[in-house]
Amino acid sequence: MSRPRPNFSQAFTLIELILVLAIIAVIATIAVPSVANFERSQRIGETADQVVALARWARTQAITEGVSYRLNFSPADGQYWLTVQRGASYENALQEVQSGGLGTAVGTQVTVFNDLGAETGRHFVAPAGVNFTCNFQPQPDGLYVEFRSTGRTDPGTVLVTDSTGKKIEVGTLSATEEYHALSNDEKQMEQTLLQNASPAPAR
Repeated sequence: MSRPRPNFSQAFTLIELILVLAIIAVIATIAVPSVANFERSQRIGETADQVVALARWARTQAITEGVSYRLNFSPADGQYWLTVQRGASYENALQEVQSGGLGTAVGTQVTVFNDLGAETGRHFVAPAGVNFTCNFQPQPDGLYVEFRSTGRTDPGTVLVTDSTGKKIEVGTLSATEEYHALSNDEKQMEQTLLQNASPAPAR
């Protein structure tokens, strides 16, 4: 009595297995950069969304509480955070600062802004590979946008970029608008405003 022969027709041969692994490797090679680019795209979008959310929250709080809020930026270390004016009125709370030389004291008035001490007041850090630049005038006490109890905001924009060159610009060109992602028309208007504001070259 002869033994039945094993049926290999339904099994993978070594060549077929190698071919399947090669196809998987090619697909993975194509897919991995796409996934990495998608992740980078998500990071820049999340950073821009977070700046907008903080700006809108600060504006709402300033109107509600009758005090000024600031959204502070430190592009060098990729940080941004909120501070609130000390005091309970729209007018800036003032603090006496003693300064002077040779034992003399000179009283000066300064505006005092404090950290919020809550989740919204923590220092946010842009993810690795994400940077931002601010298009508003640095002040002696830092780089910030101020939101006042009247609902008015310092006009300005924040350009968020990543290592691939993708850009998202958020901000407002008007003191009465909320922060938002700028449209192409607004970006062109911003360029026009910047050109008009720049001094004419000397002859």
